[in-house]
Amino acid sequence: MATILTKGKHDCYLDFTLGSVLILKSTKFPFSTSKQKEIQVDLYNANGDTLLSIAFDTKYQWYPIRHKIRFNSRGRSSFHDQEVGTSHWENFEKWRKSGVTISVHHYPTDSKFGNYQILLDDATVCNFEKEFPGPAMSIAYMGSASLGPKSWTVSVCRVSDLGSWERRFLARHR
Repeated sequence: MATILTKGKHDCYLDFTLGSVLILKSTKFPFSTSKQKEIQVDLYNANGDTLLSIAFDTKYQWYPIRHKIRFNSRGRSSFHDQEVGTSHWENFEKWRKSGVTISVHHYPTDSKFGNYQILLDDATVCNFEKEFPGPAMSIAYMGSASLGPKSWTVSVCRVSDLGSWERRFLARHR
């Protein structure tokens, strides 16, 4: 069952664990080359750590990637308010005039906390190593772009609940 996200709220409960897929759907994605906007979606564990931050950004027009998406994480307790780990930047030019589906597949690896495979529609854009323990328990979106009251929905399901067509886009990790 999909839940509608409300801007700035952190009370959308999740149970996003290993072997699950989080599916974010946007019906409206209002980025243009003339406006500087940002939308950020964050996944939090029970400790308040940001397990994954997904930011769509057109603010920095001087950067070589004009419409970019950034993936990172951030601890609740840290020496400063900056992200940890390596930021990954990806161009989202082809999604800027319509809706987009963002899927995050949490899969086990040899790393301590597993990885996230991040897909825009059916294309993998990043494999992101988790930096903090625990499942994602809540989600929030914020930013300077106004998307309307029903433009983001979120749902979580087990990989085994997906149809074979959807599963073929997920990484084959053992």
